[in-house]
Amino acid sequence: MGHGILPSLTAFSVASAVKRHLNGIGSLQELADEILPSLQRILAEEEQLSCTFIWLDKNGSYADYFSAGMYPAVLHDGEQIHRLGANNLPILNFTPQIRVTRQPLAGFEKLLIASDGVLEDTRHATELHTLLEQEMLADVIDRLNDHPLEDDATLICLQQRR
Repeated sequence: MGHGILPSLTAFSVASAVKRHLNGIGSLQELADEILPSLQRILAEEEQLSCTFIWLDKNGSYADYFSAGMYPAVLHDGEQIHRLGANNLPILNFTPQIRVTRQPLAGFEKLLIASDGVLEDTRHATELHTLLEQEMLADVIDRLNDHPLEDDATLICLQQRR
């Protein structure tokens, strides 16, 4: 979310639109197709929306995602680390479509998404995939808590329960 009233209202409106469209949706591509017209109506003429949506298959066989102008999320899958990089430009009120990419999974372990405030803060900069290690993630969170930030800092880590 950007700074100011307009970005705050946009973020609230986007979250509301997503919730409204989730009922009866069977795939991320279906959600992307359904939500795009709503996003286009929400965005001001010169406003753009950077976002990442990730759909984890309930059977663990794939992760679908679309990332519109965001830093990559990282996914720990068995012995591999996948970077879910931007596969769309930031969404504008004239964006023709949202492209969804499928990442096959062999053994989902963890998923980590971080905001630009974490990744651009030069005092705490680190390779995102290293934060998949619990100790590294805890260390960065401690360091972020100890210093004032110039931007928002969001870390979302999902881990498979065993």
